[in-house]
Amino acid sequence: VKDNWLNINWKILEEYKEIKEYRTQKAIGYFRGRKYEVWFTKEIPLPYGPWKLFGLPGIILETYDPIMKNGQRATHICYPCEIATEIEKPKEEKVVGIKEHVYYRDHSNEVIAKKINESLKQNDFILSKESTKSVGEIIKTRKHLKEVQYEWEKYPGDTPKPKGFDKNLIISEKIED
Repeated sequence: VKDNWLNINWKILEEYKEIKEYRTQKAIGYFRGRKYEVWFTKEIPLPYGPWKLFGLPGIILETYDPIMKNGQRATHICYPCEIATEIEKPKEEKVVGIKEHVYYRDHSNEVIAKKINESLKQNDFILSKESTKSVGEIIKTRKHLKEVQYEWEKYPGDTPKPKGFDKNLIISEKIED
């Protein structure tokens, strides 16, 4: 999935603590519908962190999401260090944009139901609405994902069908009982 790096508007606080012998400072930022509390250290002046979190004047050693009540913390730190192996860029079979990915993820049960129904039509068996989750139910499950709402959405789940999206994959009509 091809995504853009979005700047996070961090608020750096005057709170400090030690993580693995490094003096860290707290910052709070909001990214795609979720609040992140992070601890970074200027002793390693790299603006990186886990996942898509970046942009502080030091590396992020700990993250916390107060809604999901989970986070990550560095367990081993090597700085500076020699990397023995070269990291190769992954070779993609198919590259899709983030909007296409989000639309497909939000509508995946419809797509799967359509494919199953097409294969079962020959046996006069059709899945009912009750046997698949609705798009609304899928959107509600976003709260369990790291990205709840995307920058182009007015509300979670209003991602429009992208131009050129594989029309054979998307259901245009509702599944009937």
